[in-house]
Amino acid sequence: MAEILGQTFLDSINNNDYKVEEITAASYKKSVADTLQANFDENILNRSQALIGGGIEKGGQTISIENAPYPLPLRYLNPYKKLIHPDQQIELSPYLIFESEMVSRSHMKIIQISDLDHIDQQIQEYYRLDQENTQAAQEEEKKETEDTETASKK
Repeated sequence: MAEILGQTFLDSINNNDYKVEEITAASYKKSVADTLQANFDENILNRSQALIGGGIEKGGQTISIENAPYPLPLRYLNPYKKLIHPDQQIELSPYLIFESEMVSRSHMKIIQISDLDHIDQQIQEYYRLDQENTQAAQEEEKKETEDTETASKK
């Protein structure tokens, strides 16, 4: 595990002064997990992310691995300002962050990674959950549309 001084950490995330590697893909494949893992360095403050189907901003998924002291995305500066003491050495741990409209109410799942060699399995689990929830929502929307059309014909 990497360690960093609290003030250095806060300055880095405040100024977006840390390594970010980003890839894009139309859909999730094992090669995405392999690339995320290859672009990630456990020894420094950094983020490796993949935008699947345009990322969460475009209705897809954003999958990232971040080295952080807490299970919060590095972009959450205000909570980190409250949690981090500037003079304290803090340990960084790798976290897998899966973001999607359909994965949970918060649109995010975060887990601490103990072994980077198995992230593909963890990503596949969230990707499958996302796809099942998306399909269920589409079926519900289709049923509501059919019910509305049936009611308007009567």
